[in-house]
Amino acid sequence: MNGWKKKVEGALRNLSKDRQAINGLEADILEKQADMIHLTELGYGQPDDPEGAPSPRIRKLMDEKRVLEARKAAKVAHVEQVDSVLAALDKDSRDVLTECYCTPGDIVEAIIRLQRKLNTSESTVWRIKRQAMREFAQRMGWI
Repeated sequence: MNGWKKKVEGALRNLSKDRQAINGLEADILEKQADMIHLTELGYGQPDDPEGAPSPRIRKLMDEKRVLEARKAAKVAHVEQVDSVLAALDKDSRDVLTECYCTPGDIVEAIIRLQRKLNTSESTVWRIKRQAMREFAQRMGWI
């Protein structure tokens, strides 16, 4: 299988996991923020030099929070790009890709469901899938 095909399958199969990861990262960011507030309230976050720089504990939490925010931003950008590319596809292509890769279950079962839904032959569904994957990859810039 070509590299772009694996990327398409991975991006679509992991879409719901990526959304969950964003929520988890947001929770981690809020936890770091709460830790910084808590340390400050306890007096441990007070500046340790006359120029007002944060304490080492606060600096560590700030650095960890920045890393989490960067990871979240990258994940959000990727999910938004995948959503945008899916939205740009025609309805049949979008339905085929989401049914095959975003819905739990076997791909053969998905093809059979799509065959009934689209009222067409199995070979037509497979053709739509191949074309949709190629168009998705092109719009993502992978080919």
